[in-house]
Amino acid sequence: IDPDSVELPGWYRPNPGLARDLAFVGFSTIGGELIPRQITNYRWALSAFGTASAANLGRADTVYCLTPLHHQSGLLVSLGGAVVGGSRIALSRVLQPNRFLQEIRQYGVTVVSYTWAMLREVIDDPSFTLKGSHSV
Repeated sequence: IDPDSVELPGWYRPNPGLARDLAFVGFSTIGGELIPRQITNYRWALSAFGTASAANLGRADTVYCLTPLHHQSGLLVSLGGAVVGGSRIALSRVLQPNRFLQEIRQYGVTVVSYTWAMLREVIDDPSFTLKGSHSV
């Protein structure tokens, strides 16, 4: 198809400013007050491409998302990075020390995405030992 020969509909108006458009609205609470957080296409793309690039994500990778997808980090970094990198994504229902290594091996995880001190409970658990091989 020759793009120059395509007749555009009369209603079409080019809009190169789509990066400013709102993609998602996330919510957080500060001092008991619900605060909306607007996430533009630009912010999503910057996070997604930045994650995929920094982690060198590719088709052979599996991103293990410990953060819920309704959390901005889960949506922007984990899911966004996996989508842009063409990687698989593995989700966990709950973070439990006894399931962590099992799920890493089960899903062939190569990247673990988490926020703040989420892994402290796993690492500090007396039963947590790195036996055998893993792909992370």
